[in-house]
Amino acid sequence: MLVPKKMTRIKKAILVLVSIGLLAVIGYLVYDNFIANPKIISTNISGKRIQVINITTIQPNFSDDFLLKSPYTNLQSHSQPIMIDNLGRANPFQ
Repeated sequence: MLVPKKMTRIKKAILVLVSIGLLAVIGYLVYDNFIANPKIISTNISGKRIQVINITTIQPNFSDDFLLKSPYTNLQSHSQPIMIDNLGRANPFQ
């Protein structure tokens, strides 16, 4: 007959301490990112030159003219019709 093993006091204490530590870290991260007031960093940049970078937008135009070329228009179908045979009885509950 199997007897369930009991945890030793040291393992139980380590498990409790690790669990409390993880909950504390998770709680701190939730508080700092969602609940606390946002931190405003004030800087004085007067008298400094700021370089503005102009980034061109990407034009997402998809060209499908390659589908009209010979490798794609000369494709052959190698499929055959699927034949389904009658399997089993007409009424399987008889």
